[in-house]
Amino acid sequence: MASRATLHRPGEPPREVPLPPGTTTEVLPSVRISSAEAPGIVIEGSPRRIRVGHRPLRRGERWLLRPGQAATVDGARIVAGWDDPGTASEARLVLRAALRGEDAGDGPEMVAVAGPLAGRRVRLRTGVLGRGAGAATRLDDPTVSRAHARLEVEGRRVLVEDLGSKNGSWLAGGRLAGLRELAPGEELRAGRTVLALAIDPPGTLARASSPADSVAGRLPLRTALLGAAAAAALAALLLL
Repeated sequence: MASRATLHRPGEPPREVPLPPGTTTEVLPSVRISSAEAPGIVIEGSPRRIRVGHRPLRRGERWLLRPGQAATVDGARIVAGWDDPGTASEARLVLRAALRGEDAGDGPEMVAVAGPLAGRRVRLRTGVLGRGAGAATRLDDPTVSRAHARLEVEGRRVLVEDLGSKNGSWLAGGRLAGLRELAPGEELRAGRTVLALAIDPPGTLARASSPADSVAGRLPLRTALLGAAAAAALAALLLL
């Protein structure tokens, strides 16, 4: 994604900070921000006093700032932005999903808003959610149990149940007990990772405008995007 931030400092004009995919920059002394797969930027806690809303950011903690959201550092403000780059971004997402062995088709996903995976999109699959290599939905977070929770994905509906994990699963500030359906935007905490159920499915940039094209043209377009992205990646490797 084409992430960007705007830095506001007292007595100075706003400064735009572009963040190409996969980049991290020190926007202020000891304050690092990174690009994200999801719309927005990722900010990392440091020895400085960083606050997201009324919440202090602990040292080393990673947090996704959605477009328009801000973090404050002393008297400065860092406001997240995002530029919709269109088909090029869609191609990158399709290629990234393929490299991870994930399904690049439509389906529910969650966005990591906090923790080691902050800024990542997580495709949801029925089965175990956890750190284990065999988990259907895998979270690379050492504070997440190997078999942390169980997901049931039924179309756009997502249900979750804790599997007796060491650190528990939490919804709306309360420990998860029994099987619960997630509402769009609702946040699930597993270990240090906080996941929010995405409201809009990925791939909307690649969809055709008419109902007929949305069915007949979706697969060929994704195939073309994947081919183009793979060709670009191969060309880049050949130039190394």
